Amino acid sequence: MVQFSLSAIEAPDIQTLQIDTQMRMGQSGLGDLLDANLYHMIRTLQSMLASAKEIKIMFADNGRVNTYINGLELRLDAVGNTLGYFWDNLHWLESHLGHQVRNVPYHLHFLHYDQALEHLQWFTSNLKVTKITVESGIWTSDHRFTVAIVRLLARPYDAASTPIWLLPYLEVISVEIVEENGRITPDVQDLVERRVSASGVQGAQAVPALTRLRGIKLSYGGKKNVTPAGALLALFRNLQTISEGVEIYWEDERWTGVAGRHK
Repeated sequence: MVQFSLSAIEAPDIQTLQIDTQMRMGQSGLGDLLDANLYHMIRTLQSMLASAKEIKIMFADNGRVNTYINGLELRLDAVGNTLGYFWDNLHWLESHLGHQVRNVPYHLHFLHYDQALEHLQWFTSNLKVTKITVESGIWTSDHRFTVAIVRLLARPYDAASTPIWLLPYLEVISVEIVEENGRITPDVQDLVERRVSASGVQGAQAVPALTRLRGIKLSYGGKKNVTPAGALLALFRNLQTISEGVEIYWEDERWTGVAGRHK
């Protein structure tokens, strides 16, 4: 049914295309499906993707892997090697549409995801990630995976014999504020302070210098209209002191440094 639907598409002026499918271990990748049924739309897709400034990838705990490139959205429910399926999709884009997926900045999004370490290592070695979003989801109070990712990004990772910074090109970090026993954990402040102080310092041979952060975007785990006060306000003021010009956002609005006022 999916094959018939794809092969029947005739839309030379298409602006958006969403493909939603499921893959199981041992099945052919989504690239095979697209190759067999969207060949007649290659020129249209090339035009759609030509101006892409960013590729966004979302990994969720339910096995979903979403790839967003301009108006193209590939939504894959995968069982097994989600990273492998993801790379199959991008390889298809690179091979058939002429889109240089290795040279485009990436936005990596983890939603309550427990396989992040493997993915962070892979992206560090293969692609240029400039943005990351880490969230637990509004349906859970379990923030273990969010805290784990933040801590991994806050200091060099001891890989083999040479410690390296994961995602060295990172410029913008979006993350939830995490509380434990009614207190805000220090992990976000630690992350910003360590990466800011280490930016521009050249590492070992063939290890890139850490890119300077441009923005830190904070939220309260799905709770809206929370005005920073008390410990949260103190966190914002500490971030302003240590971030050396990094723009700070609260629930998508820029923090001005005045309680209750945003831009």
